[in-house]
Amino acid sequence: MCPAHTAHGRFALHSALLLAVLSSPAAPYDAPWRSYAVYQPRIERAVVVDAAEQPLRYNHDSSVAWFVDRWFCLWNANTIPEEGAPGQLNVMSTSLDGLTWSPPQPAFSDAARCANPVPCADGTQWQPNLLAVGNRLWCLWSQASKDAHHGCYLSVLDSPDGRWTNRLLTWEGRADPLIDGKPFRLFPTQNPVRLSTGRVLAPVTLMGPLSAAAPAGKSGWQWLEKRNSVLYSDDEGATWQVSPGTTLPGLDWRQWEPTVVEQSDGAVLMFARNNLIPALEPGTVRATETLTWSVSRDGGATWSPHAFVPLETVVSRMQVLRQPGGDRAFMLHNDWPAGTFGADRRNLALFVNRGGGIDFTAGIGLTGREPEVAYPQMGLCGDSLLFSYSQGACGLRSIRAVRLSPLPAPGQLYLYPRSNHPPQPQCTLTNGVLTLSGGNALACRVAPSVRPDRFSAEAEMNPADDGVLFDNRSPRGGLVWGLSGVAFVHLGDPDKNIRSTLPVPRGRWSRVGVTVDYPRGEVTFSVGDRTERLTFKPGRRSLAGTAATLFGANLSGSRLTAFEGDVRTLTLDATNRLFEASDAAAFARDFAVRSGNAGSAIPPAASRPQPAGSCANTFYEAGKTRLRLTGRASAGVELAANERKAGDTVELAFDFLIERGARGTLCTVGDAERPARVVVSGDEIVLAAGGTALPCGKIAAGVWQHLTLSTGGDHTRATLDDRPQADVRHLPQATWVYLGEGYPASYPAASDIACVIDVTSVRSRVIINQTSPAP
Repeated sequence: MCPAHTAHGRFALHSALLLAVLSSPAAPYDAPWRSYAVYQPRIERAVVVDAAEQPLRYNHDSSVAWFVDRWFCLWNANTIPEEGAPGQLNVMSTSLDGLTWSPPQPAFSDAARCANPVPCADGTQWQPNLLAVGNRLWCLWSQASKDAHHGCYLSVLDSPDGRWTNRLLTWEGRADPLIDGKPFRLFPTQNPVRLSTGRVLAPVTLMGPLSAAAPAGKSGWQWLEKRNSVLYSDDEGATWQVSPGTTLPGLDWRQWEPTVVEQSDGAVLMFARNNLIPALEPGTVRATETLTWSVSRDGGATWSPHAFVPLETVVSRMQVLRQPGGDRAFMLHNDWPAGTFGADRRNLALFVNRGGGIDFTAGIGLTGREPEVAYPQMGLCGDSLLFSYSQGACGLRSIRAVRLSPLPAPGQLYLYPRSNHPPQPQCTLTNGVLTLSGGNALACRVAPSVRPDRFSAEAEMNPADDGVLFDNRSPRGGLVWGLSGVAFVHLGDPDKNIRSTLPVPRGRWSRVGVTVDYPRGEVTFSVGDRTERLTFKPGRRSLAGTAATLFGANLSGSRLTAFEGDVRTLTLDATNRLFEASDAAAFARDFAVRSGNAGSAIPPAASRPQPAGSCANTFYEAGKTRLRLTGRASAGVELAANERKAGDTVELAFDFLIERGARGTLCTVGDAERPARVVVSGDEIVLAAGGTALPCGKIAAGVWQHLTLSTGGDHTRATLDDRPQADVRHLPQATWVYLGEGYPASYPAASDIACVIDVTSVRSRVIINQTSPAP
């Protein structure tokens, strides 16, 4: 829970539980046990706009809200397949059910949709954010243009079929307010929220001058001083004030895209991304340092410094929203092991929290195995949640939506099975089709002949995700041909990617080709019967290489991702059928299947058994609900409101059966930086934290066993059946609980276990510390 909560707010939050606890002289031991259900909603997926099917190739930064009788979805888009290209406009679509959407139309620049259009011929419009206020729909957004239309806008819609009215917000006549004597550009980032006081907060990032703390010689957008902040209004949007905001100490250029949520005690929490982008700022960010938080106790006027939230996620925009009628809050964010920036934006998941604070527990995945899913924004209507999100790389990025129903019942605690593991690596030949996933690629046993001045290739493919198609780079030459939304080539000289604008659709077969005439400075891309010719200034590069890899990177340590999907053929120079999926003998002769970028070779079998994956699934047996966890799978355990910093203790109990395996995690407690784990080790159950590992007892093969956990302060204790208690010390910031492996990125140990948990046996209780100091 939030370390900064006051005692007054904490006791107000837990008043109902306190009454129950105080009713008995033995209050700490009579706290009520709570039972669990498995959250299994209906998940319905929809396409708002498909970049491969219509002129808008780049679509991003979407927002949704229910207004009167329909859903509104707004986002920024462009026919040019890149972010921030001139002419980027905010567009809108509507839907009666969240599943079927109208064609996109300009929202604020077209007289058909607004009373006073905002011209944007050469500028860029960004990130519309929606909130229904009374009987009106508000939208906060911004435009970057070198004219009188530059700035932050409040647009208002009085009826679903009406027209927007746009108002440029100014401070003392300026679009960029002065903070600490410096002008800052306002960049709205997330849906506004209305507090219980009636105040409206609109999350923004403030962009100012070059950071004084930036490393010497650095310049450009990444190194501008940025503050995560809010605009706030107490008079229905008539006037606005801007908070000076907050930063990560010592990293005042890393702020980006905050979201805010009100707590039960009136405090407001802000969550934001730690914006380390490797392409702009060399370095890596740990999975536990991707998400930051701050707290405001004056309605958003001032904020505490940012600190890291110790859970595992990725660098991307997220959103938090409180569920009406209870103490539950939702966070939508990526639940995926951290890795290559952008490519790790997988598996948008529902995180949950009861009562307030930072301990959002990761739950069910909502976007399946779709590649690069990010920037979710959600709205509620009745008993359903709808969110929109961006899908795909910038060069071909679509907007999709998910409708989730019913919502979790306010009075029930749930287990939330996760799907936060990548699919097992695959390289199989079946019926003349090569299927690749999980980073596998084909290393050519003999480097194919490529002319130094010309390269031509064509592949018949059905992409599931972007990645490398051909890479023969070496210290002296070579090139890369691949997909990133659209096809691209990287020639080394010039050193920038040359990108096509032709869409390469996913989920269907296409013939995709490229021809490079280096001396003439020409690249011709093709997709089906469509072609596109681009020019460049040639350097002194040779296109020949000494080694080559198909469908993955050829150089060790490359950040390029491997292709995923199906392939039938890859042909060089129109005649050299370099790869033919129907020829299994040639496949085994000519290629070594390689796992990872320039990683270890694995046998090039035409069909190879795959290791068991990690998954969590529910089934029914003997009239009971069971949850099976295999490998490193897990399920988030929702807890009633508690505060570890205030001395509260959480107890958990459940029955389990180990079906097979000798290694793996049975339960995880605490945060990702300081967890405690109950693990299977050979024939024993062990409680481990830090460098301590204590035995709990032996595994009884084929027999149901009972585990009880108690965690609070700097201790976690575990009791297996009637054996003596094991006690380890650790001091997490808050109390997270997962059945199975909760933090796989920081615990990469292999796991082969399969365990079954009797859901009807799972229960928890919170013991409130009654000796907290008075406010």
